Formats: sequence, structure tokens, C-alpha cells
Amino acid sequence: METDKLDELLEKITDYCFEYTYGEISFLKKEILFISDFFSVLDLTILPISTKNIQAQLENIKSSDDTFFETSEKLNDKVFTTIKAYKKLTEMDIREISFWKLLACFFSVEFEPNDLIIEYASYELLKLGISEDLIIEKLYKHFGDILSDNAPR
Repeated sequence: METDKLDELLEKITDYCFEYTYGEISFLKKEILFISDFFSVLDLTILPISTKNIQAQLENIKSSDDTFFETSEKLNDKVFTTIKAYKKLTEMDIREISFWKLLACFFSVEFEPNDLIIEYASYELLKLGISEDLIIEKLYKHFGDILSDNAPR
């Protein structure tokens, strides 16, 4: 799996984030929108996940930061309680674990400014069979302002 270009773009986004947007919740929300672009091409039946919960999280992005985390935590609890009732993490195959990790990124319950969700999500997407080209296309869609040659350095 050749990921040099993907690695380069993720590094550029990470550098920019730490330099210019460090600690801004708006960046986390942007990362969640990035992940949401892949739900239409992923098999959502890998684990029992309600599309209503996905839609609720997308609506939640419009909320204030405090409300966002409260709602995200409730959705996270709901989603992962359902998944745990279906299958324990130790019983999951590689594909299920990758989808579980992607959902953990999407239903984020805390903000870790040192770790960008898009890094984790991008590599889990690769494991789920999403092409590097599509991931790169979506990075440009959501972070094109950062990836452009005119972005501050």
C-alpha cells in the first residue's frame, strides 16, 4: 500500500493545525465532516450502526462547542453500547475493528489537540478498502485551503 502522498498531505495538515488552529474545536468538527464523506461508500452493516445516529452527529456539528461534546458523548454511548451488545472488541475481525475505530473518531467525546482524527481515520479507511486516491480527493475537499500553495507556511 503506497501512502507517500497521503502521508505528505496529512503531515502538511498537521503542521498547519499545530501552527495556526491549535486547540480550535472547529477543526475537530471539520475532521468529522471529512469522515462523514466516506459513509456513502462504506458498508455500514459491518457493525450495527444507526444512520439516525450518524445524521444526529452531523447536525450536532452546528452546535456550540459545549453542546457538541455533550451530544457527542450521548451518541457515542448509544452507538458503542449497541456495538458492545452485538460483539466484544476482542471477538471482532480486522475489518470490524477498523470500522469501530473510524466510528470512535466520528463520535468523538474529547478533544485531543495533539492528535488529529484525520490521521487515524485515513489509515482506518485504507484498511477498510477505501482507495488512497479517494481519501486524497476528500482531503482536498475539506482541507484544500490548507493544502493549497497559498496556505501560510
